Amino acid sequence: MLKVVVHSKPPAPAKHSAGSRGGRLLTLAVVLAVAAGLCGLGVWQLDRAGQKRALHAAYLRVATAPRVAWSVLDAANVTDKLWRAVAATGHYLPGTVLLDNRVRHGRVGYDILTPFKLASGPVVLVSRGWVPAPAQRSVELALTPPALGVQTLAGRLAPAPSTGISLGSPQPPEALDASRWRVQKIDFVALGAPLNAALEPYLLLLDDDQPDGYERRWALPAADDGKHTAYAVQWFTMSVVLLILAGYYRTRRHGGPPLLKL
Repeated sequence: MLKVVVHSKPPAPAKHSAGSRGGRLLTLAVVLAVAAGLCGLGVWQLDRAGQKRALHAAYLRVATAPRVAWSVLDAANVTDKLWRAVAATGHYLPGTVLLDNRVRHGRVGYDILTPFKLASGPVVLVSRGWVPAPAQRSVELALTPPALGVQTLAGRLAPAPSTGISLGSPQPPEALDASRWRVQKIDFVALGAPLNAALEPYLLLLDDDQPDGYERRWALPAADDGKHTAYAVQWFTMSVVLLILAGYYRTRRHGGPPLLKL
C-alpha cells in the first residue's frame, strides 16, 4: 500500500504589524510621561527643601535682633529686610485681601491682608491674622475694619507664604465686592492694581499683641527641610520602579521584544 507522506511547512515567523508597533510606542510614551511627571514632583520637593533651608537661615540671622524703625531699613535690600522685627508708622488704606486655603486647627480659613501706607511713602500688605472660612463660600465674612488715622505697628517682615505648585500664569484677584479680593496665591504686582498701590514685595506680620487683627501665632521658619528631601526620594524611587516594572511586564507578557525595541 502506497503511503503518502505530507511534509508540513514550518510556521512562518511572526511579523510585527504596524498596529502592534504603534501600541508599543503609545505605551512607551505613557510610561515615560508618567515617569517624567514623578521626577518633576521630586525636583519640586528638592526645591521646597532648598527654600526652607534658605528661609530658616535668614530667620536665624535676625531672630534675636532688636526691633528697628522702618526708616532704618529703607536702604536695605529685600533679603536683608526679611524676618526683621520692625516698627512701622503710617495709616491703613481701604481694601482687604483674603488669602484663601490657609489651614489652622484642621480648619480651612483666610489670612486677612490690608494695605498700610508708611509715613515714608511705601505701601506694605499687613497680615492681620487668620479667620475660619464660613461653610458656604458665598457667605460674606464679618470683618472688623482697622483703626483710622496714623498709628505705629509692631511686626515682622516676611515673604509671601508658599501655597503649592504654580500651574500656568497667575490668576487675577477674585473681586468679592468693591473693596475685597480673594486670592489663592500672593502676587504683589497683580494685587497692586485693584488696591491702587505699588506694594512692597513682602508682608508685615503683626505681632500677637497688636490690635486690629485676628488669630496669629505665626509659624516662623523651621529647619524642616528633611521631610521634603524624603518626599523627593520617594518620587524619584517611584519613577525608577515604574520603568523597571514596565520593562519586566513587557518581557514576561510577550516574551520580547523589550519595551524599548521597535
